[in-house]
Amino acid sequence: MRILLIDDHALFRVGLRGLLERSNIEVIGCAGTGQEGLERIKELNPDIVLLDMRIPDMNGTEVLRQIREFDSQLPVAMLTTSDRKEDLLES
Repeated sequence: MRILLIDDHALFRVGLRGLLERSNIEVIGCAGTGQEGLERIKELNPDIVLLDMRIPDMNGTEVLRQIREFDSQLPVAMLTTSDRKEDLLES
């Protein structure tokens, strides 16, 4: 499984990457912004994307909408610390 992480917190990306790699899951790349994440998806062709709901340049649901425009089948898992029901329903 080849995973791309999109999250604006560098420390979280490093920690999650380490956890995944210790479980023999290949992390093929990381991105700190939505735009960078979209570019990396097209460049790296991951099997799955782990996407933060709240990133500075655009929110996670906007990134997800753009992903769906060019790849409707790519699995995306949304990551959030939000407890807002609206955030969860939107994603």
